[in-house]
Amino acid sequence: MGHESVVYGAIIVPSWKDADPGRLLTHNQTVIAALPESDDWPFLTRPMFAFSGISVRTGHYASFVIHFGATFKAVEWEWAEWLAKFEHLLAHLFWYDAYLHLHTEGTVGDYEYHYGAEATTERFYKSEPPVPADHWTLSGGPRSFTTSATDPQASFVTEWVYLQGAWQPRPPQGSPR
Repeated sequence: MGHESVVYGAIIVPSWKDADPGRLLTHNQTVIAALPESDDWPFLTRPMFAFSGISVRTGHYASFVIHFGATFKAVEWEWAEWLAKFEHLLAHLFWYDAYLHLHTEGTVGDYEYHYGAEATTERFYKSEPPVPADHWTLSGGPRSFTTSATDPQASFVTEWVYLQGAWQPRPPQGSPR
């Protein structure tokens, strides 16, 4: 029997600045509905996701929340591949913060990740039609728990910048990008 890993979190969706506050949510629901019911390993599937309600009494105040979670058999050893699938999903959604937690049973430990979308006002509210963010930051645990032959230090970087489809380590404070 293998070690169990638990992956869970929330994607925070803006709604308060749009004349049609459900427009971005409706788009996101369509994207999530297009996920497969089952998937190749490491899995990222439609049943892993759920939405908060659309009224104050059902869980919506100023932002919508997309909840997600699943258990896996030792997904940490394919963590880079699972993150790539998750980030592909984020690239098609409207969101401004995403919180991801990885809990492992005694293998690599527990990690928290935070994704932050940048320039959302211009892309979400000033573009017609709105455009998902393509510039993000990521902080938290490593992107991989195995050492890369081409970049053995990449698994230990804990701050990243996503620019138009590619990740790079965040430059040290005060350094030019």
